[in-house]
Amino acid sequence: MATLSACLEQTGHYGDAIAKALHELNIFSLHLVNPHRIKAFGMQKLRRNKSDTADAKLIARFLKSEHSELRAWEPRSKDQQRITSLSRYADSLTQDTARLKTKLEAEPDKLAINSLKRRITFQQKEVKSIRKTIATIIKANTEVQTKSKLLNTIPGIGEVASQIIIAELPDLSEFKDARQLAAWTGLTPSHYQSGTSGRTRTPITKIGSTHLRRGLFMPAMTARVFNPLLKTFDDRLNAASCSPTY
Repeated sequence: MATLSACLEQTGHYGDAIAKALHELNIFSLHLVNPHRIKAFGMQKLRRNKSDTADAKLIARFLKSEHSELRAWEPRSKDQQRITSLSRYADSLTQDTARLKTKLEAEPDKLAINSLKRRITFQQKEVKSIRKTIATIIKANTEVQTKSKLLNTIPGIGEVASQIIIAELPDLSEFKDARQLAAWTGLTPSHYQSGTSGRTRTPITKIGSTHLRRGLFMPAMTARVFNPLLKTFDDRLNAASCSPTY
């Protein structure tokens, strides 16, 4: 029986090929870890050196120390991988379109204005086409379609938000409860207090998926108004003066 364990920093698609290759070797366990977590471990150990060799040794020490607290990594299905890739690409186009719109507002030259308008129109059509393709993939996959239907029953969650959630979240069975999921996403508050003034600030930790948090922002704003459960929750946070800072 294999007894080898491996740990990689989760740095987007750059480590995917290595992770897949290690998984195919049927090693004992494979873990992809948020780089912030390893960095914090290094600070705890008063790390002084920075190099590829030092990084590898730090990750090995982290794995040995935290192994029991880590979730094993499993490759996602081809449909799931494609949904994630297309969703993130659509998100990047949406962000770029917003940048172009801002530039358009301040552009005085007519030729540049017309060029910007064409680019904006083209990218909006591309995003619409990509989102339509994602919807087709979801519809053809029974398991993913079931998740999508459940998400769409939540007031405030539309089709795009549902696609982003499906693209970014791992298997929910990996989490013990909603609090653990919120922490993984980076939406839990980080408590700060200095001295005896009693003043505190509670920004969210922002250590999870930026794509997921960005995709949830507008649905969250809508849900504060139209979703009774979340409105009650938000009112309770405001009453306690600990609303998360975005």
